[in-house]
Amino acid sequence: MVELVKTTHYQPREINDSLSKDLQSMLLKLIDPKKRFFIQNDIGVLNKNQYQIDDFLSDGNCDFLEEYKTILGKRIKDAELALNELKEKKLDYSGKDSLYFDNTIEDTFHTNEESFKNFWDRRVRYAVLLNVIESNQPFDSIKLKFDRNKKEIQQDIINKELCLLEEFKNRNGNISNCVDEAFLNAFLLIHDPNSIYFDDSEKTSYEASLSNSQKTFGVITEKDDNGNIIISHIIEGSSASKNENINEKDKLISLSTGTETLNLDCVSNEDVMSFIYDINYDNMTFSVLNNKGDIKQIELTKTEVDVEENSITGYIIENQNKFGYLKIDSFYTNEESFNGYGVSNDVARTIYKLQKQNAKGLIIDLRFNGGGAMSEASELLGMFINRGPVSINRYKDDYIFTIRDAKGGVAYKGPIVIIVNQFSASASEFFSSGMQDYNNAIIIGSPTHGKATVQNIFPLSETESYGFAKLTIGKFYRVTGASHQSKGVVPDVILPSLYNGLKTEEKYEAYALKNDSVQVEYTHKPSLFDMKKKLVKSSKSRVENNEKFNDIIITNGEIISKVINKKKHFPLTLKAVYNDEKEGRSIWRKFSDFEQSVKTSYKVTPLNSTKKSKTAISNIENDLYIEEAYNILNDLISE
Repeated sequence: MVELVKTTHYQPREINDSLSKDLQSMLLKLIDPKKRFFIQNDIGVLNKNQYQIDDFLSDGNCDFLEEYKTILGKRIKDAELALNELKEKKLDYSGKDSLYFDNTIEDTFHTNEESFKNFWDRRVRYAVLLNVIESNQPFDSIKLKFDRNKKEIQQDIINKELCLLEEFKNRNGNISNCVDEAFLNAFLLIHDPNSIYFDDSEKTSYEASLSNSQKTFGVITEKDDNGNIIISHIIEGSSASKNENINEKDKLISLSTGTETLNLDCVSNEDVMSFIYDINYDNMTFSVLNNKGDIKQIELTKTEVDVEENSITGYIIENQNKFGYLKIDSFYTNEESFNGYGVSNDVARTIYKLQKQNAKGLIIDLRFNGGGAMSEASELLGMFINRGPVSINRYKDDYIFTIRDAKGGVAYKGPIVIIVNQFSASASEFFSSGMQDYNNAIIIGSPTHGKATVQNIFPLSETESYGFAKLTIGKFYRVTGASHQSKGVVPDVILPSLYNGLKTEEKYEAYALKNDSVQVEYTHKPSLFDMKKKLVKSSKSRVENNEKFNDIIITNGEIISKVINKKKHFPLTLKAVYNDEKEGRSIWRKFSDFEQSVKTSYKVTPLNSTKKSKTAISNIENDLYIEEAYNILNDLISE
């Protein structure tokens, strides 16, 4: 890994004491992120090597990790012992202890053995109270349930906590593998937040997310509140979808390949999906418990199926004018197909159909689009410009390369509005910034995530199965030479957002690469858009007078002040926890129910009938941001 990063990463760090200190800090963060296990004395022991890890790396010696594994293993056993002791203990809910909430204060490791035990004691008590309050009944009913059932609930909570510890111990196989992978990831993450280690299954899963087809059994799982692994989704067209004995909501009991069996008691969902995605297994027996109480043994075979999320469906939005709408969830590709068709090809075909329906404008929705294949983003941008540069890429050792639209010609010349938010990243930022620089669209929404870096996947060995590294190999820049790295693409019209202030953008990540710019060797001449300033002004006026957008501002303020940045302490009693949860629920209910309160005036019709059309139509019809995009296109058409 050290050699690969040194020769390939865009900005490899020098192996020195500074890296050593950062690496140890990141390793501790990854293996004990909530500071549940280590005590201050443990950290003192581990700190002996704080400035020697660079020397160990230079020598190719990772034996020092054995100390982390030993101490972590001991602390997990101590936590199990503390929890088992609590099974017979009468817990104190009198309010003698308090709960403190303040995310401006960083969590600290336990002071000593006593504070370690007290942490697990308070954790169980708080979980017991939350369990009772979850019924969402009046306080008197909750108090009655608590007094009657608290002993049984206490046992149930402790068993769940013990199961979570068992999951933790078995993550990636065992504690040793867990620490090893955490160390590899820590080494990558102190270079930048987008470099990461993959094992074989994780790589397969990641690549499937960038493709419009994948080889799969068709089973997606999740863990329910009781710790069971449940089939949450069955992919249409897969072998699972064609077998009547396996259904969504079935409980998975075990998975077997004939040579290996994974029993699913106290196993994380990540490990389950990793087992299912393992490239070595094309046939697997799924042992499931259905809602009738019957246990079935279902043999499934991996087949190639379309990825439902990685496809484009066009919609007609119509009131006084008819416009096209398409949602791009990711910049997927299909590199294994003969023609390599991906999102750009699907968009081209969808736009052709929209034009046949006489759509006078186009809305492209890139919200929550985390990126994907940069080649697809480049191809898509090229569809909307005649000729010219689409990006400037800078690689290691300051090698700079300008990417140009090679094909020429324009697939669509009508007015376009692009919607983005804080979760639009990478390839979606590449495309939207290019459209903005060429004056080919009005961008609305929130400033984007701020990721302007390029990653490639590399094997750690050509001969051994050591896994893979997804490494940042370069940065890309707008055609003006500017960058949106750690800054984001700033929309022409900034709309209120429920996600403002959540600090999800890249600039808040440790070791995010800095924003800079490059010199361009050409004069960028964007197309004229005389109406742009007038349209933006009209939109801002409309938004300021929109009651729903004002509700978003108010709700977002409550989320930030009363939930995210909550500064509070109260006694560990049923009444105090009930009042706190009641306030939090009220705020989150506004957040989750907001879309249902929005009613637009336009009619939505899908170009093609699909399984997801009904839900998608409802979402489009109840979307404040799509409505504003529609209004902007209306303004443009009416001029």
